[in-house]
Amino acid sequence: MMPEILNNRKNLLQQAIDEVRNKPQNGKVITLPAGDFLLETPVILTAEDNGLTIEGSAGSRLIAGKAIQNWLPLNDKFWCAVIPETKNGEWDFRMLMVNNRYAERARYPENGFLIHESVFDVEWLSTFEGGFKRPPTVEELTTLHFKNADIPETFVPENAEITVFHMWDESLVGVKSIDRENATIQFTNLPGWPPGAFAGAYNFERRYVIWNTIEGMLKPGQWFLDRKNGQIVYWPLPGETMDKSEVVAPLCENVFVLRGTESEPIRNITMKGFSLAVTNAPLMSGAFGAKLFDGAISVHHGENCTFDSLEIANVGAHCIKVSGNNIRIENCRFHHSGAGAIRLVGSNALVRNNHIH
Repeated sequence: MMPEILNNRKNLLQQAIDEVRNKPQNGKVITLPAGDFLLETPVILTAEDNGLTIEGSAGSRLIAGKAIQNWLPLNDKFWCAVIPETKNGEWDFRMLMVNNRYAERARYPENGFLIHESVFDVEWLSTFEGGFKRPPTVEELTTLHFKNADIPETFVPENAEITVFHMWDESLVGVKSIDRENATIQFTNLPGWPPGAFAGAYNFERRYVIWNTIEGMLKPGQWFLDRKNGQIVYWPLPGETMDKSEVVAPLCENVFVLRGTESEPIRNITMKGFSLAVTNAPLMSGAFGAKLFDGAISVHHGENCTFDSLEIANVGAHCIKVSGNNIRIENCRFHHSGAGAIRLVGSNALVRNNHIH
């Protein structure tokens, strides 16, 4: 049975939060029922919700996604489901949960890396000295020189995304166009560093990999979003039947957003005893430590907030991202995330007894 959808004009959890908002702080308690619930928008909490406790029953899980159904065979290996919104850019995503598994995205090559030929030999001074001796141009940032033999002729630019590896981090970029004659690829968005930076001075390989193309569909369990044709393509694992499989794609970056401000922090929020899953990550460079990506739980200016006995899994970016003071994160399980498990900035935090894998 597919999860129940809790979202019409206003989802029921948000409605329950609205109803307890004016109660005394010790009376602001919401207990989630058992089972999976799909949310189409994040649950937003503000300083009006100070003192709120959200606790789960056994098996309570909130999922920020949409069920993908009506699968059809594409060929003797692949199945597909038509999603028109992905063709016109209304819906884009880069993670997928299949039968409670973080499904592996199509990757080319299957193992190892491709080596590009971009050169950026401008001297690196240091972060404190302003970075490079001269800033890279937009063209240097958004152009990748490749070896023609590495990119198959079937390559579809609008589907592809590329991870360019740098010295201490990496950049995820979309592909705007490919020029076979000049062996160059143009990116849709800016990477953190120009391709080829640091390679000459530090003897670092010019590595990259390609995601989300049919060329990367090399083993069962993989998928890609065919934006050109408005469909999702999946290669079932042995024994998986698509008419009985539960497939969920993310609709948003967060399940919860706790939105305080510097002058009015959000305080005394407690979440305990339930699970969260399926969030998206935008197409951008996450910077060092993936610090620019958000979390399934995202806390801005929190104080005295507690997250206890939660499971956050199968999410596109961080499990939990917090800025604030006197934050407690205890007894939680964080796994299968596209970025990190916990990113916390603040003072007097207590983070203990969490299982991260």
